[in-house]
Amino acid sequence: MSARAGLRGIDGGMPRNDPVARLHRFQGEHPEVRFTAPHMGGRGRYIAVVPAGSVPGDSREITVNSLDLAALMDQLEEIYQDEPGGQPGAEATP
Repeated sequence: MSARAGLRGIDGGMPRNDPVARLHRFQGEHPEVRFTAPHMGGRGRYIAVVPAGSVPGDSREITVNSLDLAALMDQLEEIYQDEPGGQPGAEATP
């Protein structure tokens, strides 16, 4: 009997909060935001530049950066959470 016989995929193998899926969804909803990723195999930060006036009630250009993509997406979802139709699943921080 094989040890693998009992294994089966239950959700297609994608993590629920996959940062790449979150990035793709965000890019579809906010195509104006520019992203820069570290080069392959190198050190660096993920950077997102939100153009001035893109966030309701905020006229500034906003630059967000992080060492990992998940944290960058958390920051962007926080910025856009108060927007009508903002990021699904984004929660207000107390």
